[in-house]
Amino acid sequence: MSEPATETTARYRALIQLLRTAEDLWNASRVFFAPWNLSPSQFNVLNVLYGQPDGLSQSDLSRVLIMHRSNVTGLIDRLEKRGLVQRAAHDTDRRAYRLLLTPSGLQLLQAILPAYHRAADAVWAEFRDADAETLLLQLQSVAGNALAVAHLNTASNLILAAPQDVPAPPLADELASGSPIHSQLSRASHARVQAPRKGPRATPGRSPDSVAAANSASPSATAADALRTSDL
Repeated sequence: MSEPATETTARYRALIQLLRTAEDLWNASRVFFAPWNLSPSQFNVLNVLYGQPDGLSQSDLSRVLIMHRSNVTGLIDRLEKRGLVQRAAHDTDRRAYRLLLTPSGLQLLQAILPAYHRAADAVWAEFRDADAETLLLQLQSVAGNALAVAHLNTASNLILAAPQDVPAPPLADELASGSPIHSQLSRASHARVQAPRKGPRATPGRSPDSVAAANSASPSATAADALRTSDL
């Protein structure tokens, strides 16, 4: 049986280092994209739309970017003002619109990507592809565990706050009964990973365009929104 995570265990130190690494990568991304007058979040929008010739709805884009729709609206407003993104009418829904790269946005992204891919390779210079793949699986497992803990705490708080005669939330029942909620969350996390537009190799972790797609209403997504608002 493994030792509980405390400040002296390797697992606790690894968690702290993971958080520091994520912050260091994000800060390095801000410096990297500054010459093009872009934030990492703005680059993420351009890069996601790059592989979508028919465009994306704002709801789909927010899910991919792990952002609340209101934050995505501000991002799109600023990119549209620069002529890099455009809103186009939806083919079947008059209430919605599609987000598309403009020719200027495509030209800027294509100018950035070669330098970005070189920088991403430099970050992984000491890793073989097999090492990166192993780390990717491990990070996805950690992400799934984190989501499970967040949902468990949310369900527990609801149970404590609810009157005694009110049935427990379904999620709490599933977690208490040992249902495969963890594996479901892990699979969901795995299925929502957005890889860089590079070809055969994908860069794991929180590099500028490795945005893990998740439901924007999740607790972890809400926290991420609060932390990254200044970078929009």
